[in-house]
Amino acid sequence: MYLLAVTKNGYGLLTRAEYPVRHRNVKGVRSITTSFTGEKRNGEAAVLRKVDNFDQDVFILSAGGMLVRFPVSELRISQSNNKGIRLIDLSENDFVADVTIL
Repeated sequence: MYLLAVTKNGYGLLTRAEYPVRHRNVKGVRSITTSFTGEKRNGEAAVLRKVDNFDQDVFILSAGGMLVRFPVSELRISQSNNKGIRLIDLSENDFVADVTIL
């Protein structure tokens, strides 16, 4: 099983869903670098979706109505806490509204 993390500015990252176990008083594990952590390029985190297999397609919808479709197999599996790659090229005032995996 894999996780697809997508940010509001259209960047994304596919990682394995194998995260280390944490105990009390730990803030968690960072999956993708966002503007919350000081990275202006990616913007805020928008969507996190589960990917079961590589035969599925990713649909990314922007608030401005742009729709992009591509197979999951085109994404490279990365380590967590990376900046990610551009999944959709958005206009200046547009942002990712939703991501669906079918």
